[in-house]
Amino acid sequence: MMKKQLFPSSFAQVPKPLVMMVKFLVMRKSWLAAMLVIVMLSGCSNKLPNPDYLSGITNSGKPDFHKLEYEQSGEFHFILGFGYNARNILNTFDGTFTKDLVKGFSTIRFQLSDEQVNLIEEKFRELDILSYPEEFKPDPVNPKDNTITIVMPCSSYYIRVELDEQMKEVFWKDENKAYDPKAIALEELIHEIEEMVYERDEYIKMPKEKGGYE
Repeated sequence: MMKKQLFPSSFAQVPKPLVMMVKFLVMRKSWLAAMLVIVMLSGCSNKLPNPDYLSGITNSGKPDFHKLEYEQSGEFHFILGFGYNARNILNTFDGTFTKDLVKGFSTIRFQLSDEQVNLIEEKFRELDILSYPEEFKPDPVNPKDNTITIVMPCSSYYIRVELDEQMKEVFWKDENKAYDPKAIALEELIHEIEEMVYERDEYIKMPKEKGGYE
């Protein structure tokens, strides 16, 4: 006979005294009080410690993505760092999202829907992301008038994608308006993924940024 699990696995990082409180209330058959505590726990259990590769990163500093170590899983996964110095990080390998607070970071459990992941995989294939250079530097010149438009403050993008049993990394400092077709297509997909993040309740409930970048 299967034993019903009272506490979801997401409670693994909840302080032990709070878990013990729920167990005590259940034993005393104080069901209403126990349910209130469980609701409280479910609201606080989404927060996670920041990833190790962000330790020692100063305010406005760039994450050291070279410290990331992932073996191939045989499935489609990706990491997208975006914003100033790519400090906002969506990581489907770990199921996390890290938000840039300017003065620090905040990390939560975060998963896109299967439909969103399938759409992103399809679009990475359409882009032929595996053909992009590791250091992506598209031609910044506007072919119509030979001008260059500088963007300040600029966004930087870090991509690590596992696709077709290959692991690919791309870094792009997007400091000029894009005219290159490969740049425009990649930028459109990145912005689409950003919107998927921004519309989620988990993101909306995260702490607000403290300050900004010039």
